Amino acid sequence: MFELKKASLDDGRDVYELLQEIPREENGLLNHAHGLSYDEFRQWLAKQVRLSQQEGIIDGWKVPSTTYWLYADGVPVGFGKLRHHLTDALRREGGHIGYGVAPRYRGRGCGKELLRLLLKEAAGLGIEKALVTIRPDNAASLGAALANGGEIAERTDERVYVWLDTPRASAPETEELFLTAPSAEYLPQIKAFRDEFADCLDWLHGACRLARFEDPSEWLRYVGQCAVEEVFPEGTTPYSQFLYVRAADRKIVGMIGVRHRPVGPLETWGGHVGYCVCPSERRKGYAARMLHEVLPYCREIGLERVLLTAGDENVGSVKAILSNGGVLEGYVMSPKHHIPVGRYWIETA
Repeated sequence: MFELKKASLDDGRDVYELLQEIPREENGLLNHAHGLSYDEFRQWLAKQVRLSQQEGIIDGWKVPSTTYWLYADGVPVGFGKLRHHLTDALRREGGHIGYGVAPRYRGRGCGKELLRLLLKEAAGLGIEKALVTIRPDNAASLGAALANGGEIAERTDERVYVWLDTPRASAPETEELFLTAPSAEYLPQIKAFRDEFADCLDWLHGACRLARFEDPSEWLRYVGQCAVEEVFPEGTTPYSQFLYVRAADRKIVGMIGVRHRPVGPLETWGGHVGYCVCPSERRKGYAARMLHEVLPYCREIGLERVLLTAGDENVGSVKAILSNGGVLEGYVMSPKHHIPVGRYWIETA
């Protein structure tokens, strides 16, 4: 039985020994942990965990990435790296996914299964199509990519460029969901929502700084304060928070927040509306539906049109915005993520 696990600080000797077995460089894949002492491996591992928690461009060229181990019947047999988005350079050399299998486990379908599971993780990041670059003489890796539905987009003397669709789950059109203000009734669900983002090291957007509150009761009080006009000094803005709840099981599948009057830098790269969808519930159309349902509230508080921002690498968010009539005004540089983000306007009437 195969299982994919994210790299964590709890990883130990079994993972270390796996990485010593996989060559440092093979078919274009770099294994920087090969040849390290165990103490050096622990330091390297900590860097990989930190890299998965970051956003934007790091050190002027790196992008966030998550490292995974493939286990077969409880034994680590391979590793993979998933980049959260691509730069122009990575589109030419690197791609979204790189992976390797220990030599003694090759020829057993491990590479094909490892790639399949990495594509599932890519879907959770909102990546709809993942790029894998493969050396022309690496028949096994090319075979694994094609077996997972890959399509060859280009061949050169040095690389084969293969794009793969990530798995998509569809929510029934008749599925009942609703927006509601946060309340004590949803405290367990709020905690579960926060924990899922923490477990996958993802970021909570449009959730009124929920990541900072381990106690959801304290977050509720903070949300209440953010909605009161009178408590906001000049230069700040009231903020309304909503939960997006699935009626069938009362699960919070998303959160969406509305800034009444973006001010300062938020006028440029933040906008009126921010939102996030639970990682396990993505690619079901929830973001588009949630955004559609919050627009009447925006109109009620006097907003004739609203500004949303999203980077091109966030394909799911851009699609949700465009499906609600979003019009691209242009791009600005995000000071937080150090990447260009698109400014989209949506009419609320």
